[in-house]
Amino acid sequence: MKIKTELTDDQWLRYSRHLLLPQFDQSHQLRLKNATVFVYGAGGLGSPLLLYLAASGVGNIIVNDFDDVELSNLQRQIIHKNESIGVNKSISAKQSMLDLNDDIHVENIDNKLNEAQLKQAIQYCDLVFVGTDNFDSRYLINKVCVQLKKPQISAAALGFEGQLFVMDPNNDHSACYRCLYPNAGQQEITCSDAGVFSPVVGVLGTMQVLSGLKFLTKIGDSQISKLQLFDALSGQWRIINVTRRKDCPECSS
Repeated sequence: MKIKTELTDDQWLRYSRHLLLPQFDQSHQLRLKNATVFVYGAGGLGSPLLLYLAASGVGNIIVNDFDDVELSNLQRQIIHKNESIGVNKSISAKQSMLDLNDDIHVENIDNKLNEAQLKQAIQYCDLVFVGTDNFDSRYLINKVCVQLKKPQISAAALGFEGQLFVMDPNNDHSACYRCLYPNAGQQEITCSDAGVFSPVVGVLGTMQVLSGLKFLTKIGDSQISKLQLFDALSGQWRIINVTRRKDCPECSS
C-alpha cells in the first residue's frame, strides 16, 4: 500500500471541518488516510461505526459479516436499506460506505473466518473493531489480537444498556477482553432474545469510532483498559478501571 504524504485539493475540502479543529491538522488526517482497520460485524453497532469510518476518511477498511440482511435488522442497522434485504451484510455495507465516500478502499469478507483466516485478515491492520453479540467470536478475535499485538475496541448493546471496552496488547497495563469476561459465554443473551432500543446501538457504535479515531490520530484519551457502561434510560455513563488478570489464559504471559 502506497503511503500518502499530503492531501489532495478535494481531500482538503472533504475533510475541511476536521482540519479547522485546533487539535487536528493535515498530519492527523493523513494518519486516518493511511490507516487500515478491521471491522467484525456490519449490524447494529457496525452500521454507525462503518459509516463514520468512511465519512472520516479512514483509508482502508476491511468489513467481515457472513449474515444476510433481514427485515428485522432495519430497525437499527442503518447502513442497510429495504433493497438490501437478502444481500450479505458486508456487501451491502461496502456499497453504502463507497456511496458516502469514494475516496477510501473497502474490502468485504462475506464468510465466517477461522483462527488462521482471521490472523491473515488482520495481520496488517492498525486497529480492530468488534461488534458481534457472539461470545465465541469475541473470544477468538481477542485471542488473535493478543497474539498479533493488535489494539481492539469492542462494544455491546442489549435492551436499554450498552458497554464499550478498549484494549491494547502493546500497553503493559492493558487488560484484554478475556480478563473482563473470563466465562461469559455461558450467559450469552442476544438482541434476538431480549430486544434492543435502536438508538442504543447507534450511541455505542459511534463511541467505538470516536475512540478509534482518537487512537489512530493520537489525540485525546482513548480510555484503554476502561469499561464504559451506558444506561439509556437515565442517560448516564459509568467508567470502571479493568486490571489485567494474572490468571488470564490469553494475556497473562
